[in-house]
Amino acid sequence: PDMVAFGNKLLTSTQIADISSYLNSRTATGEQRYVAACSSCHGNDGRVGNLFPDLRYTAALGSPELFKAIVIDGALQANGMVAFGKVLSTQDAEAIRAHVVRLANIAKNAPPTTPGGGR
Repeated sequence: PDMVAFGNKLLTSTQIADISSYLNSRTATGEQRYVAACSSCHGNDGRVGNLFPDLRYTAALGSPELFKAIVIDGALQANGMVAFGKVLSTQDAEAIRAHVVRLANIAKNAPPTTPGGGR
C-alpha cells in the first residue's frame, strides 16, 4: 500500500510524497485552466461548432474586467454561461483570457480553412 509500481521499479512512500509535493507546488498555466474549465464547451482551441460562442472572437478578450465579469461573476448566466467564481480565482480568469488571446492571434494569422476565404 505504500508503493506504486513504476515500470519495473517501485516508488517508496517518500518518493511518492516528494513527487506529489512538487506537482502541487506548480502553478497551473492559463492553457491548463482553460482545458479544465472551458474546453468541454468551447473546445481546445476556443470553438466547438455553432453550439457555443467562438471565444477567439469575443469582445471580452480586450477587457480583463469584462472577461472576469463573465467568467467569475456570471454576467452571462442568463445566456447559459456558467459562473466559475467558486472554482477559479481572478488570476485564473486572467490566465485563461491570456491563453484565449494567444489562440485568437493564432487564428488571425492562420490561412483560411475553407474555399472562398471563410473560416
